[in-house]
Amino acid sequence: INNMLDKVDEMIIGGGMAFTFLKVLNNMEIGTSLFDEEGAGIVK
Repeated sequence: INNMLDKVDEMIIGGGMAFTFLKVLNNMEIGTSLFDEEGAGIVK
């Protein structure tokens, strides 16, 4: 993701990675779904 950020205006995130974004950006409850604590640091 970091490598592509300077090349795109918008990015679509899907799959298990989407849960990390949803929790960080929308404070959404994700239950036992995948969450990447380290990856959460790059979500803005």
